[in-house]
Amino acid sequence: MKTKFIVGLILLFFTSGCNKNPKIYWPPSDLKDGFQVSLPNKAGLDETKLKQMLQKIIEGKYKKIDSVILVKDNQLILEAYFNNYDQQKPHDLRSATKSITSILIGIAQDKKYLDQHDSIKLYLPEYKDSIDWGEKSDITIHHLLNMTGGLNSNDWDNQSLGHEEKMYRQYDWSHFILKQKLIKEPGSTFMYSTGSTVLLGRVLSNAIPLPLEEWSNKVLFDPLKISTSQWESTPDGYWDTGGHLQLTPRAMAKIGQLVLNNGQWEEKQVVSKKWISLSTSPNMNIPSSINIKVSYGYLWWGHSFQQGDRTYKAIIAWGNGGQFIFIIPKLKMVAVFTGSNYGSDLTRQPFNILNEWILPSVITN
Repeated sequence: MKTKFIVGLILLFFTSGCNKNPKIYWPPSDLKDGFQVSLPNKAGLDETKLKQMLQKIIEGKYKKIDSVILVKDNQLILEAYFNNYDQQKPHDLRSATKSITSILIGIAQDKKYLDQHDSIKLYLPEYKDSIDWGEKSDITIHHLLNMTGGLNSNDWDNQSLGHEEKMYRQYDWSHFILKQKLIKEPGSTFMYSTGSTVLLGRVLSNAIPLPLEEWSNKVLFDPLKISTSQWESTPDGYWDTGGHLQLTPRAMAKIGQLVLNNGQWEEKQVVSKKWISLSTSPNMNIPSSINIKVSYGYLWWGHSFQQGDRTYKAIIAWGNGGQFIFIIPKLKMVAVFTGSNYGSDLTRQPFNILNEWILPSVITN
C-alpha cells in the first residue's frame, strides 16, 4: 500500500485491517496556540524515515496507535492521528496523568502551599479519627511522589489489598488506601501504586486555595493555552489525580515542551526549574519484571535509548494503552503517542517506534 505525502492536510481512508482514517498534518497546523510549526527536514530530521514510520502505522504493523506528535527545537513538526482521532478530540491519559500531578505538586510547593518533606497527616484532617496513624505519620509527600509510601498498595501485585482495582470499588479512595497496613518502611521500597497518587491528589486538594480543577486551569493549563483538560472525579467528589485526565495529544506535547524548557512556557516560569530537575531525576531503580530498563523520579519515568555508540536519556510520562510523553533533552525533542492497547504488551510499541524510526531519523541526517 503506497501513500503520497504532500505539504498540507492529508485525509486517507484505508481498509479495516489498517489504522483507520489517518489524518496527517505535514506541516502541522498553525493554531496560534503557542507552537511554532515547521517541517521535519528544517529541524534536521530525515523525512523519508518519518514517512516510512507513518506508512507502517497506517498499514497496521503497529497496532492501535491513535496519534503521533513530534516537536523538535521548540517547533511542532508532525501531527498524525488515526482511528477517528483528530486535533480536537481529547484522549484518556491513564497513568500519564500522574506526571501532570507531579507538576501540580511542584507548583504548589513553589507557591508554598505545601512542602514535599511534610507528613501527609498534616494535610488530611478529615481522617484524624478514622485512621490509626502510628507509623503512618512518617509517610511524607515525597514518599508518595516516588512510590515509596510503604502501604500495602501495589498495582503490580494482584494480591495486594490496596490494588487499584479494589480501590475503584470504594466510595472514598483515599480513606481506603490509608486503611492499608504499612508493610514497608516509608522511603525504603518502590511499589507502583495508583492509590498513593490519588492520596497525593487529596493532599494537594486540601492544600490549595481553589478546587483542583479550577486551580490546575489557572496555574498550568491556561498559561499553556490548553482549553481541553477534563478531569475525572472520584465517587466522593474529588479529582482522580492517579489517572484518566483527558487532554489532546497536542496539549500533551505542550506538557512535554514545558518540561524540556525547564518549567518555562513563552517566557513565563510556570513551575520552577528546580522542581523540574528534582522531579525528573532518577530516584528509584525499578524491578526488572517491567521488561524495560527504567528508573523513576517524582511520578516521571526515565529510560536510556541506545543508537550505536550514542545514548539518549528520556524523561517519560507513561499511561496504560500506549499514552506517552517522551522528552529527550539531548535532542531538544518531544514525542507524544496515544493508543488503545489497554492491558496489552503492545502498550510499549512507542519504545520500538522511537528506536526504529524517530531516533535514526535524527542520527542519519
